[in-house]
Amino acid sequence: MTRTQHLSKLNEEAIKRLPLPETGNRITYFPGAVLQGTQVPRGFGVRVTASGAKSFIINYRIKRDEYRYTIGSYPDWSALRAVREARNLRQRIDRGENPLEDRKRLPTTKTVNGLLDEFLQRYVEKEAKLRTAFPIKRAFDQLVKPSIGKIGIYELRRSDVAQMLDDVADERGLVMADKTLAWLRKAFNWYASKDDKFNSPMVKGMARTKPKERARTRVLSDGELRIIWPLLADAGTFGTMLKALLLTAQRRDEVANMTWREIGEDAIWTIPAERYKTKLPNFVPLTRGTRHHEGAAED
Repeated sequence: MTRTQHLSKLNEEAIKRLPLPETGNRITYFPGAVLQGTQVPRGFGVRVTASGAKSFIINYRIKRDEYRYTIGSYPDWSALRAVREARNLRQRIDRGENPLEDRKRLPTTKTVNGLLDEFLQRYVEKEAKLRTAFPIKRAFDQLVKPSIGKIGIYELRRSDVAQMLDDVADERGLVMADKTLAWLRKAFNWYASKDDKFNSPMVKGMARTKPKERARTRVLSDGELRIIWPLLADAGTFGTMLKALLLTAQRRDEVANMTWREIGEDAIWTIPAERYKTKLPNFVPLTRGTRHHEGAAED
């Protein structure tokens, strides 16, 4: 048996305090409520069962037929995310769509968690270097999965991703949000190439910063270099590598992985294609100072 009640205020605390019915379930609706500036759409409610399970729902009519769509379980879904999803559903309903019919046509749902795990196992761990794989896995585990991991990939909405990125930006900063966005876009595009029915929700304009805003504007002055240079002599291998970096203007990993075999008798350092960003060999003339200070690894 289903009973109903109405409350005017919606927040996490109100959901926690919803009483359990003795039998069956009770649905509480929140007509006119506003949650963090977001208007609760009509038909939105929380269903509580006698066993204590709580879930967000939206009731709606199409012509003369009434339907009930279960958005998700609490606390897997926060109240704010559920309200935002309900607003998206209400817009679709107002256009004459029936979300329940769409859900019935979807294949067995793989969750975002499953997609990310498959991406890590089949692509990142096989094709990416360990130092690249680790931050990707950490971002997925700490930032993405707790927010949208339990959502089915065919039910995932752009608004879910946008809210997740907003949370990352607030907690970890704009740059971390953009890194997470880039890795997630790669994972979704990779899976979309394998699944005819999956469409990535990522679009242009989701980045939190612009490339020009992330560009480095700070460089060492000549005076600072004069101060640092003599100190590097006592810094061991690190000091030697830093001198090579300053003299060649090459990337850190390229210098760190330099070998004597790559340096020719003509004082040309050939960075092999597999180690260079363009996937083509790069030829770097070495000055006398570089040849004296270089820290090439022994073969």
